[in-house]
Amino acid sequence: MARNRMIKPEFWTSEQVVECSPNARLLFVGLWNFSDDAGRHPESTRRVKMEIFPGDPFSLDDIQRWVNELIKAGLIQRYEVEGAGYWAVTGWKKHQRIEKPTIRHPSPPSELEAENRRAVVERSSSGRRAVASKGKEEKGKEEKGKEEKQMVDPSRDDHLDNHSEEQTANVRASANRLFPKKTFPNKTPEDREYFLKLATLLVIGRLPELCLVDSLEAIKRRTGKPLKKPVAYLTQCVKEWLKKNNQPPLSQLLAGVKLPELLRQSANH
Repeated sequence: MARNRMIKPEFWTSEQVVECSPNARLLFVGLWNFSDDAGRHPESTRRVKMEIFPGDPFSLDDIQRWVNELIKAGLIQRYEVEGAGYWAVTGWKKHQRIEKPTIRHPSPPSELEAENRRAVVERSSSGRRAVASKGKEEKGKEEKGKEEKQMVDPSRDDHLDNHSEEQTANVRASANRLFPKKTFPNKTPEDREYFLKLATLLVIGRLPELCLVDSLEAIKRRTGKPLKKPVAYLTQCVKEWLKKNNQPPLSQLLAGVKLPELLRQSANH
């Protein structure tokens, strides 16, 4: 569905914009109208032709050439999620203000990784500040209380059902990025559902990304010795990492995850 978008006066004198041909600039503005509320559009020159230039005698090669101009100028970026290509407007959040956005397409993997790293850093920093603010006599109580707060209550309404479409898409993208077929070649529906639950914990901030990164690195170091049960080995590594870093046990973290129906169905395909 096309949307009204804002064009600021400085758009017309932007060095990035004026580097592009007039038709590339027009295509760029048109993409804003037909992208979702996060500035993302499916990679399809045919679709863009029908949306933005329906009455013009331009070819699909013309459209692709103008898209390439925008990519070269850094105005949009191309990315893939689950084998599907997308274009994303790079300065979207800076120039567009949208209340109650509707997100139809997944985040770029680079953006998702940056958000996850930022969340890990923020949680780590806030934890250090909380400990530093306490006196030596209260330090032991503070550490104990922090661990208790980190424990997942299975009855707590902390499921993905109540989260946004974007988070649901990010869960699927994270699962595909972290648990590729190359590393886990014979995934069963149960394995895929398990990976989606781990990705859910990551997206909602209940599982540090470093835990999964370290565990997957441990699997990669075993490349010379093919693992008969890579999923079981991954689980063992995750459990050991959580225990070593004084985190809640994996079983309790997983107990707090309830996948929405859409994700449960995707695990079976």
